[in-house]
Amino acid sequence: MSVIDNLRRLAERAREHPTNLAERLVETYLVQPFIEALGYDRLNPDQVQMQHPIQIGSRDVYCDYAIKRDGEPIILVECKDASLSENNRSRRTQRSDRARQQLGSYFQSSPVWLGIYTTGFEYRFYSGALSAQGIKQMDAEPFLLLDLLNFDDRVAEQVSAFAKDRFDPSTVRELARSIRVEEALRGELRSPSDGLVRLVMNRVGVEGDEFDRYKPIVQEVAPQLLGVSNAQPQPTTAP
Repeated sequence: MSVIDNLRRLAERAREHPTNLAERLVETYLVQPFIEALGYDRLNPDQVQMQHPIQIGSRDVYCDYAIKRDGEPIILVECKDASLSENNRSRRTQRSDRARQQLGSYFQSSPVWLGIYTTGFEYRFYSGALSAQGIKQMDAEPFLLLDLLNFDDRVAEQVSAFAKDRFDPSTVRELARSIRVEEALRGELRSPSDGLVRLVMNRVGVEGDEFDRYKPIVQEVAPQLLGVSNAQPQPTTAP
């Protein structure tokens, strides 16, 4: 069974659970099966370590899960429950921000370039970069979001790149950049900005005073391109 099939089955399971599960149940019912869906053996300490110790300054802290290869962590996973209701959206946002900061501190103090923050139902994937001073920092925003309650095959395909038999830790930052670029382009096609309209006008050699005429054309055509195949047409020969 493929990783996408595994994730799809996990999504079906997620819809059977209430979203107010306690954190320990979230880990048992959803997070650990997610790790297994990617092909890692959660019962093998050489592949998955719970409460992975990380030294920050003079103290040891513990990340919920570290996924390992050759004894070294390659992915960090931090879990929080999703028990706050819609009526507590501000508190949920604050807790999410704190969890991201917590994961960020783990990320900065470990050799990994992929961190996952999850409520069991949502999985947010973070990468990072080195600052001009050479300090490793996690990005403020995730480059990928997997929502099991709103399953998307295209996102699942991107997540499958982190499966045990496919994941290359050395290329995770490049993969994150590629996904960000793809999403930015998709966003432009879904809702073209004025900048895209002007770019198109420049490419077809139209003067700026034609903007109001070309904007509705770009707004109509651009979203249609999302469904266009990337395959290049093959040359034809005359009979």
